[in-house]
Order: sequence, then structure tokens, then C-alpha cells
Amino acid sequence: MLFKELPRGSGQLMTLSLPVSEQLQGWHYYNPGESFSREGMRNVRRELYDCFAGYPCPRCPEQWVAYRGSCYSFSKQKKDWHASRQSCGAQGAHLLVISGTSEMVGMMHTEPYWIGLQNSTGYDWVWEDGSKLNGKNVLFNSPVQNCAVLLDGAIRASSCEILAPWICEKSLQ
Repeated sequence: MLFKELPRGSGQLMTLSLPVSEQLQGWHYYNPGESFSREGMRNVRRELYDCFAGYPCPRCPEQWVAYRGSCYSFSKQKKDWHASRQSCGAQGAHLLVISGTSEMVGMMHTEPYWIGLQNSTGYDWVWEDGSKLNGKNVLFNSPVQNCAVLLDGAIRASSCEILAPWICEKSLQ
């Protein structure tokens, strides 16, 4: 195991453990408050070994948040849906695509945030990656609400022209 190879001596171990704990926040398998699965622990051990061996460690850009293998940016500005989408694209990212309910729970906010879901046909809601919305309802009030926001853990339809902050998503690098 990696830790048996570390030099003995509390000073050196303390010096090494601080950067490791800071690094974990940008890793694929780190979820605060969640216990690691056996597979997750194997992956963390492999990434730790790679980082100490000189390989690049995956991490998110400055001011981005790591969660389940992706990096997220929460804007402070407000723009319409199309301008928000362009802003994410300029950063090598896309508007948030929700792949599961745990991702929605991790993104709960009391203010609406643009996400990468749109209904341009009038029938199907489609994510930025081209996949159709499955198993989730979109709360909406009128047929002119063709873009989606995430608010209080629910997907809600909104007019694409409304100004709101947005959530960008990209893979850990």
C-alpha cells in the first residue's frame, strides 16, 4: 500500500496529508458526507498513487466545484438562456445536464438557475447533450416557457428571455 512507503515521522506525514485532503475535493470520487464504496476507495487509492508518482491529478478550474466526476460553476451574473449557454461554451463547458436525482439534490437553490434543458419542438424536453428528459416532470405555466431552470430541487419551465444565473458543467480535467 502507498502509505507504508511514506517516510515515518509525524512532521513529514502531516506535511503530506494536508495537500492530499485539499486535493480530494477536486477528485472524481470525493463526495463530502458520503461514505466511499469499495470500488470508490480503490479508485481514490489509484489516484493518490498516480499523484504521488508525478502523474497529473484531475481537478476543477479555480472557482469551480467538483461533484461526482464533474466540475460545476454557479454564475453570479444574470443572462437569458441563450447568452448563458454561450457563456458556458466559452469556458469549454455546457449548461447543466442532470443525469440523476442525486445530482439534482446536490444543486438545490432558492433562486432559479438556468440548466441545459429546452423544449424547442413543443413536445419533448431535450438536454444539451441531445438526450430526452426521462422520468422527471417539468413544472410550467404556459406554452411560451421553452427553457428550464432548476429551483428548489425541481425543474421548472421559464421563458428563455428571463434573466437568471446559470450552472455550467464540464468533466474533471
